[in-house]
Amino acid sequence: MLRLLPDLRYLGAGTLLSSIGMMGEAVVLGWLALELTDSPFLVGAAMGARALPLFFVGVPAGVIADRLPRQRLLAATGAGQALTTGAMGVLVLTGAVSLAQLILLTFVAGILRGLEHAARQSYAHDVVGAAGLVSGLAILGVAMRAGWLLGSLGAGAIIARYGSGHAYLFVAAAYLAGAVAMLPARAVAPAAPSGSDSIWQGITSFVNAVNRDRMLLVLMMLTAGAEVLGFAHQALLPSLARDVLHTGPEGLGALNAARSVGGILALLASMRGFTAGGGALFVAVLMSFGGSLIALGVAPYVVGFVGVALLVLLANAAGALADLFAQSLLQLRVPAHLRGHAGGAWVVAIGLAPLGQIQMGALASLFGVSAALGASGLGLVALAGATALLVRSGTMTRMRDGSDGPGPSTSEMARDIVVALVQSGKIHLDPDARKQGEWLGNLFKALHQKIVVEGAIELLVEDQLKNFNLDDLRQLRELLDAEIAARS
Repeated sequence: MLRLLPDLRYLGAGTLLSSIGMMGEAVVLGWLALELTDSPFLVGAAMGARALPLFFVGVPAGVIADRLPRQRLLAATGAGQALTTGAMGVLVLTGAVSLAQLILLTFVAGILRGLEHAARQSYAHDVVGAAGLVSGLAILGVAMRAGWLLGSLGAGAIIARYGSGHAYLFVAAAYLAGAVAMLPARAVAPAAPSGSDSIWQGITSFVNAVNRDRMLLVLMMLTAGAEVLGFAHQALLPSLARDVLHTGPEGLGALNAARSVGGILALLASMRGFTAGGGALFVAVLMSFGGSLIALGVAPYVVGFVGVALLVLLANAAGALADLFAQSLLQLRVPAHLRGHAGGAWVVAIGLAPLGQIQMGALASLFGVSAALGASGLGLVALAGATALLVRSGTMTRMRDGSDGPGPSTSEMARDIVVALVQSGKIHLDPDARKQGEWLGNLFKALHQKIVVEGAIELLVEDQLKNFNLDDLRQLRELLDAEIAARS
């Protein structure tokens, strides 16, 4: 897929570089806030200023992502974050920094990050199509987690050797490089007309879509639950390392490395195609996520450090898959003109992260780290179990392909699946237009009938697949668009 889609390569490179900046910023932000205040509470306030904007800007960010060229929006938000972090670096190096400045610039960067997240998901959908969305988002997830690993290690090393000011400049350089990486990317799908309605009307249109298709609300609820009850466990890793395992900074670094490795391994495995199954599998992954947190709470008293690190790896593998399902199912649930809105809905859900961090910290302070991990894990298992009981199993399986609700039509899915087959090298088309039209018509008819069969496609024309040769995927998409129009 990367070899055949240059825009996906640009998006992957931009994601890797901006993720280096994102995690590097988190590291230096916490360290600088602690240096300025010597107060864990104020460090938490600074970290909250980084995450809080996501909840409020999510839906407006989605509307903007549907109005403007998404690849240009990604470049602009990267440049904006480079500007805010670069300004922080200069303030630190000149000795003029204050906590108020730190929180203000961090808050502005959080707003830009919300726009970036919404645009990134919808642009990925544009580039790879509905059929390739899970694999495309998995590729971006691997790039993101690799960037997190490099960013945390790089920022930590620079802080230790040169100080927080130089670390902020390193972060700014990473953000700027991510923006530059997006400059050659093309607008794959046209943006919505900017003058068609106001941003407020765009917001209300998404609210109306949620009212018409309550499964969108279920997906947002599950995404928020994974963030509040699942991913918030990361806030307890410092206490787990220092107070429970008694390992110090080296142990914390190993646990954070296990987080990244777990996510990368799970996403690489997802590219092998085992993720067919949609909403039901999403719920099962959430249950596994919760179960692994329960085991993590018990592990320090049963196994040694290596066993705990392995459970951190497994928990974050489940978390990475949950994140992948949340993003892809939300994207597949909406029509093409609301893809940015779906990305914004995901941003709103993850914007509840501070609530999870607060409840995790409070539980750990009152009852201990193990009790906090166990309680959150039980909560996530209960949420997933209740969802499985309340939502009809047939509806849950259809969440994979958008066949129930306002998602992509079977015609659109058939088009994207043929494109994905060409990208994977399974289909080669003859340059002869007559042969293309005849063969594509037959294939399209077969796909249209078989598009929603337990999330899989059964092709009955394999004897024809080796007789054609066409490299231009855009031309193929145009041919299939014409076929869709002729049949509508």
